Amino acid sequence: MYTIHCFRCEKDTSAESIVEIIQEHTDVAGRYLCSHCGSSHTSVRPVEKTSKANKEEVQKRE
Repeated sequence: MYTIHCFRCEKDTSAESIVEIIQEHTDVAGRYLCSHCGSSHTSVRPVEKTSKANKEEVQKRE
């Protein structure tokens, strides 16, 4: 699982795989986009490097 963090609106978008991010969360230039505000000022990171709350959510799913 991955998280796209937006530096503009400070919200996160989750995706199950990097393939999902590329298919559903990029623009025509290949930039990662925020699902909330559309900004490309984002970073992608594995859930392991995100907040403790996200880690607990993943553990509940497993």
